[in-house]
Amino acid sequence: MAAHYPSFKQLHYLVALVRTGHFGQAAEQCFVTQSTMSTSIAELETLLGVQLVERINKRNIIITAEAKRLAADAEQLLILADRWIASPDSNHRPIAALKVGLIPTVAPFLLPRLLPVVHRQSPPLRLENSERPSSELVQGVESGALDVGILALPFDTGKLHVVPLFADRFYVAVPVGHALAAATSLTASDLAEHRLLLLEKSHCLSGHTLALCQLSTDNEVAGSSLYTLMQLVANNQGITLVPELAVATLSVVDSGLVFIEFSEPGRHREVALVMRASWAEQDRVRHLARLIRELIAGTESAASSR
Repeated sequence: MAAHYPSFKQLHYLVALVRTGHFGQAAEQCFVTQSTMSTSIAELETLLGVQLVERINKRNIIITAEAKRLAADAEQLLILADRWIASPDSNHRPIAALKVGLIPTVAPFLLPRLLPVVHRQSPPLRLENSERPSSELVQGVESGALDVGILALPFDTGKLHVVPLFADRFYVAVPVGHALAAATSLTASDLAEHRLLLLEKSHCLSGHTLALCQLSTDNEVAGSSLYTLMQLVANNQGITLVPELAVATLSVVDSGLVFIEFSEPGRHREVALVMRASWAEQDRVRHLARLIRELIAGTESAASSR
């Protein structure tokens, strides 16, 4: 059976009655007859299954404690309704947070820089963030469990709408003192004689590393996160490739590493945003995309000026 709810009009009448303690005065405040006010409150009592008013006689009533409690809640609902409907400025209406999924090789390196920028927006752009592998991320956006996904291409995004964000170049991570540590740039041929460590196959970064850098698949899967790979590299267990997005953070985490630009032309991953083409909140998503692009462009400008 479908639930029946009080109308906003009934809630408005209840608030007025509790404030005045008198049917006649409450009716005047609401611009209705006393009969209409009395009938509406009686219907509300029946709907809620509680007594709101003790009717002593035609002139005297007692407002029950339950009525006062419900009126306080009703007043908050009416205030919220005014914010939604009466305000001509849509920026003052409550807006649900964007549910954003990010792949693990993007989230820890993008979010700490992005969230302060997002929170400074007026009104703030609220995000609910989660980390997911690319396949789960695409499924989440398709099903509506996520509003937005941020992943790295190439990857099969199905029928989702793709918004490019930025190109993420690769760097080679080697330990201090390694034979390649003094190089200013490296190519795929420079890596051929060295042990290359990769993330688990569930991470699309492993596939991107092999495909974009034209490297052999005969390499060791050594870690479930970039942080694990960095520890292995720092302890002379091999070398690896990392996206530029992560370099600044990983350099701070472990000073025993050297990051060298991988200079093969066009060898990068494309970080992009995906969303459903039918979704009504595309303006907010495009605003988020613009903030990310500006953030990355600013970081690149700062790096090039040093």
